Amino acid sequence: MSRSTRSKVEKQDKSETNVDLETQKNVEEKYVVEKVVDKRKRKGAVQYLLKWKGYDESENTWEQAENMDCPDLISEFENQTKRMKKEEEYIVEKIMDKRVRKGKVQYLLKWKGFDHSTNTWENEENMDCPGLISEFENEKKKAGKSKEELYTVEQIMDKRIVKGKVQYLLKWKGYDHSQNTWESHENMECPDLIAAFEKIEKQRESHNKNRKSARNSL
Repeated sequence: MSRSTRSKVEKQDKSETNVDLETQKNVEEKYVVEKVVDKRKRKGAVQYLLKWKGYDESENTWEQAENMDCPDLISEFENQTKRMKKEEEYIVEKIMDKRVRKGKVQYLLKWKGFDHSTNTWENEENMDCPGLISEFENEKKKAGKSKEELYTVEQIMDKRIVKGKVQYLLKWKGYDHSQNTWESHENMECPDLIAAFEKIEKQRESHNKNRKSARNSL
């Protein structure tokens, strides 16, 4: 082969190589993984369902994990799958109670599919069930309202001081005197009845004082 012929062949081979590289580059630019959508196993090999950038989801394809070159997208998919499994495993079924600990509101949660023995107290800020919280708070308000309607103070019957705290003997509306109870002043919400009772007590004390004074003057 002459020098000129060899030169022509080498130039042609180099040209074909450049064409192949350019074609490969165009293919790589054409198919870019946008997102990993799903995962499966086929004949022991892991495959991922890929959404291609610039293409409709109807053109998603299953590809072997070993042939893929998008570790960040695979990692993102795997982490998201773990989070979803964890959320599915622990679903709040009902809120059972409420308390405040170290200035933070906590709710006692009943978990779906688990026994009451596994109920846990969780901080409100870590919870993601606004509907159940709202339902619990509304039921609590209704229960409180029903309790207030059930127990209404009709009359204050007496007064005493126990361990430095003022207590009143209360007659409850709709209940017999045998069910009268002593209640601490700080827990009562009937200022008008308290004021009326204290006024009568002062008048009684004043009357007794005047009678005693009149008796002593005889």
